Amino acid sequence: LFVLCGQVEPPGVALPLHRPHAQAIVRHLEATTDFLLLDMSTELSEATRLLLPECDSIVVIVEPQRAALSLADALLSNMMSKLKIPGSRISIVVVNRTHSAASYTLEAVESALQYEIAGVVPPAAELSFEATQRGMPMVLVHPNSTLAIQVQAIASHLVDKMQ
Repeated sequence: LFVLCGQVEPPGVALPLHRPHAQAIVRHLEATTDFLLLDMSTELSEATRLLLPECDSIVVIVEPQRAALSLADALLSNMMSKLKIPGSRISIVVVNRTHSAASYTLEAVESALQYEIAGVVPPAAELSFEATQRGMPMVLVHPNSTLAIQVQAIASHLVDKMQ
């Protein structure tokens, strides 16, 4: 597993990644690995608009909150209408950062976005803290945790979808 971290600055502050640089990075990474996972901004920047249509599979991460669902719906619409990405290449993963009775149900998320949910990542604040302290991924700190099981299920779903 190789990790190439991007900038952590928010949009508008971070330096833009221009088309030639994005293409060179992806070409190099594609030549060195069987699977390439890109963690990109939800902003449809020049680099994102270039790279998304080239992806075999796209996973949109969404929180089950009204504002997040509105933004995700707009992003999905733009990906399909402006970038001509078929909906069959897009999967939705719901990330619950906190326990909240105010969160939408999975059925409400599916209904709002008109997509099947590929999986749900449950809140795991204590696990996140422990993983950070140990410098390890959460799924390795407690491989039998609910979170780890869900991440495995999401990975299986995505692999099955690509085959």
